[in-house]
Amino acid sequence: MDAPLVETPDTIELEPDYSMPSGGRIIAFNVGAEEFDEKYAESFHERVRRMVIKMSPVSEEHDGKTQYLVYLLRTYLSFNPIAQMRLAPFMLRNKDRDIDREPDLMVILNDNPGPLTRTMMKGVPDICVEIVSKESAGRDYGEKLEEYERLGAREYWIIDPLRDRVTFYRMSADGHFDIVLADERGDYTTPILPKLTLNVTDLFRKPAPDAREIFKAIEAMFSA
Repeated sequence: MDAPLVETPDTIELEPDYSMPSGGRIIAFNVGAEEFDEKYAESFHERVRRMVIKMSPVSEEHDGKTQYLVYLLRTYLSFNPIAQMRLAPFMLRNKDRDIDREPDLMVILNDNPGPLTRTMMKGVPDICVEIVSKESAGRDYGEKLEEYERLGAREYWIIDPLRDRVTFYRMSADGHFDIVLADERGDYTTPILPKLTLNVTDLFRKPAPDAREIFKAIEAMFSA
């Protein structure tokens, strides 16, 4: 079967398994990595198979969940400095898949062998986190789930304020993501970040726990 075509000023022939990216707005075609770095990387764009996608502005709900996770993980890492945390627009680049993505949040262990530059991660993060917005749902639950699985990310968290739901994916021995559930109290733990407990109820609380409450919770995790 012939590969589908996308009509552009310079028509691009695409691979047979190609599908148009969901969400965001395609603003440029036939863009290589160097041009992307020069023109787009610093202003909330992603690049998928040489197409540049403009990300939509974040919502209040999106920003609130991001801030909570940043406070939680930053405080945890001050007690247990085993990793680094990076936020969008910090880039995740994979040359094999020809993609440049901006996960909302990445956790990269100190012993992760992937090159980490001033502006991007060129390997595979240990944890990728995406916070769902209306325009990103198809991308977060579909394209990025497949991409992060193929890259070999150890975990992928989808935080969905639209549905008050979080889905935790963990890499299995066969190289595929399995869903891991929080316990009956709503607590999620991961071997990647020992002693950390992420409570799903707290994640969706309104108002969210403040920095003082988060500090006390992390302190209790390490004193137990």
